[in-house]
Amino acid sequence: MTADERRRIETNIAAQVAYVQTPEGRRESAIDIMASWGLDGLQPSPRALSDIRDYVVGRLTIEEMIANVKAEYERPQGASETEHDT
Repeated sequence: MTADERRRIETNIAAQVAYVQTPEGRRESAIDIMASWGLDGLQPSPRALSDIRDYVVGRLTIEEMIANVKAEYERPQGASETEHDT
């Protein structure tokens, strides 16, 4: 790989990262993720949908969304969020 090719790749990656940090980019990312889930026959939980909305408008980071999903699946089945946390 030449230095010029490497520079173009790095520039492209930087542009993609910057785009995902915009509301439009987060919205497009959320659409792509949910479409992928749909193709796999999966449906997001009400909590996941709420987190996605918060992510798109900038109230949650992707890291916070991932932490919420992990916490949701670490709870014993049938336990509510408040039951598990007490």
